[in-house]
Amino acid sequence: MSLSLVSKVPITFTEMKEAYDSLSDDLSRQIFNKRIQYAYTQTEQSAFELGSLSTYEYPVIFNNIVFLKYWEPYQKAIANLANPKIIIYGCGQFGQAIFHMLKNIKKIIFCAQSYQETPFIEGCPVISPEQLIKDFSNLPIIIASIEHLEDIIDFLISNGIDKNNIISYFSVNPLIPSLQPINLQKKLTKSIDSFIIIYNFTKNRFLIFEQIENIDKDTFFINNRFEIGSIFGKKIISSKDFLNYYSNIPIVLCLKPSTTNLLLSNQTHMYNIIHYYYPNFQPYKTQYFDENIIHFNNNEVFVDAGVLNGMSSVIFAQNTNYMYKKIYLFEPITQFVIISRLLLDAYNIKNYELYDIGLWNKKDTVSFQNDNSFGPNNYIDPNGNVIINVDTLDNIFIHNSTPREIPTFIKMDIEGAELAALQGGEQLIRKYKPKLAISVYHKLEDVIIILNWIKSINPNYICYLRHYSPIDNETILYCV
Repeated sequence: MSLSLVSKVPITFTEMKEAYDSLSDDLSRQIFNKRIQYAYTQTEQSAFELGSLSTYEYPVIFNNIVFLKYWEPYQKAIANLANPKIIIYGCGQFGQAIFHMLKNIKKIIFCAQSYQETPFIEGCPVISPEQLIKDFSNLPIIIASIEHLEDIIDFLISNGIDKNNIISYFSVNPLIPSLQPINLQKKLTKSIDSFIIIYNFTKNRFLIFEQIENIDKDTFFINNRFEIGSIFGKKIISSKDFLNYYSNIPIVLCLKPSTTNLLLSNQTHMYNIIHYYYPNFQPYKTQYFDENIIHFNNNEVFVDAGVLNGMSSVIFAQNTNYMYKKIYLFEPITQFVIISRLLLDAYNIKNYELYDIGLWNKKDTVSFQNDNSFGPNNYIDPNGNVIINVDTLDNIFIHNSTPREIPTFIKMDIEGAELAALQGGEQLIRKYKPKLAISVYHKLEDVIIILNWIKSINPNYICYLRHYSPIDNETILYCV
């Protein structure tokens, strides 16, 4: 008898039990159970229940219960606001989560366009945006929206709301990596004697970057859509003006460069780029490198499959105190290769080789969907918009005329291609038993199928699951 996951892949009870029995501690089995529950239900509730098992301290609210530790400092900060009332702008998932966090601290007023449909939520009044402007403009406002965040900020500021009264949802959500505390003054300006350019900076982050006002260097913003510079009394220039007149000025990438036209259109000036964003992505510190599971020696050979920006390799090097033998990186997308090389060189990472190919179960070319952004919108797809080269781990490290070090640790986060890539390394896994840190969340069935496949190839592995997100993504299978 088999069960049909939402993905329509049939999984037998025997396969499920085999995977469950392969796990080596209670936390792994709890994560497994919650992943299976989520696979069959695909509900927000099951995603939050899975997220509550995260070993990275994200805030998660589920059923009015605050999980983990990072809400407390925020609650204290809100409690210290002089006004006893606060407005939550947005009545959806995030708005109600914030309500449950603050309901015993402040008197809550909701604000939403749909105020006529739902005049009260949890006994709290729901007012219109117009009424907010007219009657409550002096109250602190938490914007509990992601999709409409920039529009709401525009609306509030253009209607006279003091920006100091606006608290972005991103401010209350430490999950957003770019919002770790930033001190550009200390980190950057001590070594820069000229101007600084802030690139790819949008209004949905401006509330976090107040330190920019205090930078004692002349600062420009490159942005073609938003009049951000005026908020800070700084000048805005276009990407075109930058390339024509300012290309010798250091650039600070404060956020993920979801479009890389600037980088790709003027590669001769990329040595000026400072990647401020990536070192603040704290989950990299533990994701793939759980210190209670993964242990290093001075002869490690690291395979970084799905490089993205190169930060995983930087953290690997730091975790080994830079005492390792070799790093091999595999990334098929050109702009990520460029960004990764810049980052690796900026961190002075040595003894690495970066290949612009993907890993697969055979040497081939495959169609790949690439939307020029980071993350799940880039994946192998028969109807993809680019063609990439792929090869196998066995070909690269065993059946190759070019001598390479045998991997001792393989990390994979390759948007659903993990099983095929592992199958392409069957001999390597069977013979050498490298440590593995494999993403098993891109496909609903991965946590079962990948775990069982690895144990079938090398039953000597000890296996663990760890989770690094407040929702359903970022589940990592460790095999040691």
